[in-house]
Amino acid sequence: MAMVKYWGDEKHADAIYAVYLKKVRYVPPPGYDGVPRYRAIDPDRPQLQYPCPGSDHLQWESVKERVIKAGTVEKLVFINHRVKECLVGADGTMDSRHFNVFFATYRAFAEPTNVLDRLLRRYESLEKEVNSSTSALVIQNSIRSILICWLDMYPEDFYDPDCDFAMLTNLLDFGQRSKLSDLRAKSRKLLERFKHIQEEGGMIAALPSLDQLAYAFGYEAAEYSKNPQEK
Repeated sequence: MAMVKYWGDEKHADAIYAVYLKKVRYVPPPGYDGVPRYRAIDPDRPQLQYPCPGSDHLQWESVKERVIKAGTVEKLVFINHRVKECLVGADGTMDSRHFNVFFATYRAFAEPTNVLDRLLRRYESLEKEVNSSTSALVIQNSIRSILICWLDMYPEDFYDPDCDFAMLTNLLDFGQRSKLSDLRAKSRKLLERFKHIQEEGGMIAALPSLDQLAYAFGYEAAEYSKNPQEK
């Protein structure tokens, strides 16, 4: 079983990482069978090294693993096989850890419209490669998953009545062009919901009243006082 130890934070101009040291089984390169090897078991005490004379001896080494904690749009959205710490990892699949980090923090340094535009442009840039590249198809499927998760987990990002819900309209057009029926259906449903909310007075009017909250938690309106100082 791999053992993990927190090492510290690693700060860069465009990202902050939590660095962990993981002790994993050492796999020697070809041609080293029978050659004594020395590997540090404890990275904090590298002087403690043990010889491993036999090729079948259980050996361990420490490897550094970085987990991104925060980053810029360029770092987290720019999807590239050479960039590991982004929404789509080096293997082309969606990285759930980076998804959660990004969508919990990106509003401090980016607009939702910019993020959406980057994702859609990246998806469409791969269209010519899909038939000849499995990796391109994997990345496209990951971007589709990101968009659907975004709609499910952070729908408020798409509430822009002043722009006539341009983001959702953009997603609907994109879903039609790309033949993504599930994305179109989810975008259309959210658009209809937001238009209804707008007709009823907007997001603030849609918030539950104190009476509604009391009822939802099983209280009668008469059981609580509107004056917080009264008991």
